[in-house]
Amino acid sequence: MNPETIDAYFERYGWGADYIGEGLWRTGFRGDVNTFQIMVRLVKDWIFFLIIPFVVAPTNIVCQWRLNRYLLRTNELMNMAKFYLDSDGDVGLAVELPTENLDFSEFADALNALSYYADKYYLEALNIAQNPEAPSPFEEEEATEE
Repeated sequence: MNPETIDAYFERYGWGADYIGEGLWRTGFRGDVNTFQIMVRLVKDWIFFLIIPFVVAPTNIVCQWRLNRYLLRTNELMNMAKFYLDSDGDVGLAVELPTENLDFSEFADALNALSYYADKYYLEALNIAQNPEAPSPFEEEEATEE
């Protein structure tokens, strides 16, 4: 896998992408709820599709706890994509694929998954990160577990 192949995949997918250098591209899309910037990082054996920050780290400890629980439970519902926390506590959304035998359909699936889940979960995650009283789809389960 090399930068020329990734450039060709972006062109075939129909998205423009700026090659920043050293295996890093910047692209993005306007979804139904927000505009998202995507970074694509190519390293020796892996390619990473990242939206970071997806949601900025909550400052309220209750929001932080509820958001972390929400992200872990949501990870279970997603295919290909996963939420993670960076060193600042900001939430990222990522798809990671091995580059061995990576073809265009897998590249397209990664962008499709990232786009779909970003649009689907952004407002919910943002609200939970900012408002300790924001509803969570897992609240009913949380109440019965207590």
